[in-house]
Amino acid sequence: MGNRIAPVLAVIFLDHIEKSSLTSGILFYKRYIDDVFVIGTTEEDLVETLKRLNSHDANIAFTREDPGRDGFLPFLNTKANVVRNLLQTKRKLGTRRDSVVNAKVESILNGNGYFEGNTKTWVPYRTADGVSLILPFVNDKMAREVNHVVKNSELPIRLVFRPPPTLKDFLTSSRIYEKRCREQSCRYCTSEKICELQGTVYLIQCRGCGEKYVGETARPLKIRLDEHRRALANPAAYPNSSFSRHRTFKHEKENAPSFDVRVLHRYLVRPLERKIMVAREIYRIKPEINAKEEMRDLLRLIE
Repeated sequence: MGNRIAPVLAVIFLDHIEKSSLTSGILFYKRYIDDVFVIGTTEEDLVETLKRLNSHDANIAFTREDPGRDGFLPFLNTKANVVRNLLQTKRKLGTRRDSVVNAKVESILNGNGYFEGNTKTWVPYRTADGVSLILPFVNDKMAREVNHVVKNSELPIRLVFRPPPTLKDFLTSSRIYEKRCREQSCRYCTSEKICELQGTVYLIQCRGCGEKYVGETARPLKIRLDEHRRALANPAAYPNSSFSRHRTFKHEKENAPSFDVRVLHRYLVRPLERKIMVAREIYRIKPEINAKEEMRDLLRLIE
């Protein structure tokens, strides 16, 4: 209610003209209201396109403005330029004109064992006794049945049955050294000894603003935490760190803030297991310091 319909009808009519006129020879076409920026394959294609646009209605006339001697063209209070080397590279990659590129690609393929013609056979990669497949050992009967099925399938697999952990494995640990701390006044070991733990998923909370970060490491935890501290203290030296971005956006005019750390999971030896646990904790805690791209990639593991 109250809005004029003329601008909307004008846009619809121009869209109709463009769809019937832009049939060939145009690499790039963008319009903002009545200003159009066009890149054509050749100058002749641009001239033909302009004729088609002006042939629809006598009351509509498109005019043309070419780039100056410097190669720039004013458009919407800006100056636009076409990097011709990129267009030439695009043309080379999209056609068979460049013999140098073809020869290089052919040389790389030949060096990697590829050849012209159809492949008539397929030889799977296999070791002398097959690829090892580790399965938990339940009992002798089940192990024999599984072995029988694998042999009948003729798959290149060698079964390895691993016994389940015993009560002794659960009650004893060879990681006693990880519960020690060599520093008398460790900034990380406040309530418990954590700085030497390996294979951990941890939670960091910034003391300056309260925002959180969830991370993981296979190394001693102290080494990874020291890296975060250095990124907070010197953001320019760690441009890709989540903590350097946190310092820049949240504490730019302040001293580097300290943080508290808490171990969420420990003794995770396998990298995939740590990644999955980090993804679960990110989904649960929704930390603010973690980079959005990092969180998106990790959350795919549990979606």
